[in-house]
Amino acid sequence: MRDQSLPGFEEAHRVQRARYPAAEPGWQPVHTVYVPADRLSPSTVVGWRAQALDLVKEHLSGPDELAAVFEVPDALARDVHERVLRKLAREPVEDLRIDFEDGYGGRPGDEDGHVEQAVEAVAVMRAAGALPRRWGLRVKSFADGDPGRSVRTLDGFVTGVVERVGELPAGFVVTFPNVTLSSKAAP
Repeated sequence: MRDQSLPGFEEAHRVQRARYPAAEPGWQPVHTVYVPADRLSPSTVVGWRAQALDLVKEHLSGPDELAAVFEVPDALARDVHERVLRKLAREPVEDLRIDFEDGYGGRPGDEDGHVEQAVEAVAVMRAAGALPRRWGLRVKSFADGDPGRSVRTLDGFVTGVVERVGELPAGFVVTFPNVTLSSKAAP
C-alpha cells in the first residue's frame, strides 16, 4: 500500500496548479530554436531565414510539388505554399533561446565572454528589427551543477541587455531546465 504521508506526483501537481494557475492560452510558437550561446550572432535569424527559404525552394519549389508530396488539392497547395514562403520570409524563427545549458555544454572560463557576445547579438538584432517575438535565455539548472554560475550568467545577460538596449525587449523569457516542485511543498 502506498504511504499517504508523502504526497506523490498527483498531489505535487495539484499544489503547483493551485499556486500557479494556468493563464488563458494565447499565441504559442510553432517551434523553439535553441542556439548555443557561443554560436549566436547578429545574423543568426537572417541566416535561418535564408536556409529555410533555400530548403523550400530545393524540396518544394512550387505548389505542384507540395500537392504531390502531401496529396492535397492544387488550390490548397497553392495557398499553403504561398503562406509558407511568406511566413519564412517574415518570421523564420518565432522563439529563440540562447542556450547556456545542454546545447552549450561545459566551457570553463568562456561563459562570461559568451554572455557578452549574446548581449551584443541581441542588441544588434533588436536595432535591426530581427529579434523574434519570443526570445530569451536557457541557463544551466539551478537544481544541480553550479547554481552560482547559472545566476551569474542570467544576471550578466539581463543586466547587459538592459544596459545596452535601455530596457529588456518584449518577448523575453527564461528557460530553467530540470525545475521540479518539491513533494514536501506546503499548499
